[in-house]
Amino acid sequence: MNEARGGAGAYLLVMLIAGGAGFYFGQQSAAPATAVAADDDIDCNSDAVQECLNAEPIYKIPVGDAVTKGNPEALVTIVEVSDFQCPFCNRVNKTIDSLMKGKYGKDLRVAFFHNPLGFHNRAEPAAIAAEAAGRQGKFWEMHDKLFANYKTLTDANFDKWAGEIGLDMDKFKADLKDPALPKKVKAQQAAAVKLGARGTPAFFINGRFLSGAQPLAKFEEVIEKALKDAQKQIKKGVAPKDVYAKIIEKGATSKVNKPAPAAAQPPARPKPPADTRQNVPIKKSYRGKGAWPAKVVIVEYSDFECPFCAKHAPNLKIFQNRFPDKVRLVFKHFPLNSIHPNAQLASEAALAAHAEG
Repeated sequence: MNEARGGAGAYLLVMLIAGGAGFYFGQQSAAPATAVAADDDIDCNSDAVQECLNAEPIYKIPVGDAVTKGNPEALVTIVEVSDFQCPFCNRVNKTIDSLMKGKYGKDLRVAFFHNPLGFHNRAEPAAIAAEAAGRQGKFWEMHDKLFANYKTLTDANFDKWAGEIGLDMDKFKADLKDPALPKKVKAQQAAAVKLGARGTPAFFINGRFLSGAQPLAKFEEVIEKALKDAQKQIKKGVAPKDVYAKIIEKGATSKVNKPAPAAAQPPARPKPPADTRQNVPIKKSYRGKGAWPAKVVIVEYSDFECPFCAKHAPNLKIFQNRFPDKVRLVFKHFPLNSIHPNAQLASEAALAAHAEG
């Protein structure tokens, strides 16, 4: 450093320890996210329902004229939003059947809402066929036929299946042409879509939204919450037949957009080492290249077996190419023998090559 003062005056010495820099940047890690547990005892059906809509909204979706099955005084009503040409709707039917026949059977009622998706060209005709069969009390029988054959929903097959389930064919064909049926289908579709059920299958379990062909355990989880809500209403004196209407009475009438979660704050970066100057002795004879004397001298301590050193090497070349008359690079060996068994030999090989210029 003293020798450098004999040149163009005061010089800036920058010392890079590449291995340390690599370690510094390689240690950045995200802080673990903190999970907030939901309060299972929140009564989303109380007068304060608006306060908990964002957490888990209850939707107001009256059964209306939808076809139903199950206990008419069930404590839990599942509004199923479905499409007869949808393979996922077909798949979830087994789950619904298992629920109806299982431990929750006496507590369940299923109401069927149509949502024939635009890219299923036979879904709406199938929905109308099901409703036409429903006028003769055979909706669920036609429902089963349609889903069992969801890939072949032709008009000829509608007639065939109507005959197989014992429908009055003249009445069935007349009902197929009744404009009231497509009107009913479109009204149910519009109601479901307004509440956020754009795809199929979708479900509202006592007003709680569940999307997709979920596994049985997920349905049971939501049903347990719904039963808990229902029991609260029973304790207040609400009759079982009125529980569903009471639960959804103050529910949301359009899709509730949950606020986006707050972005996680990036972890604070460790403070860099204090800006200190070290007296690193150098001479022109040291292994270096670039201008001499130089306004900036970069002393690099490096290890030939260190990947971070190798990654940083191109940057040093950029500095030298950009400031050829102002920067000098001096190389000093720092083999980390404890973790890099070949670093020492590599340094000796470099020194041997230096001896021959």
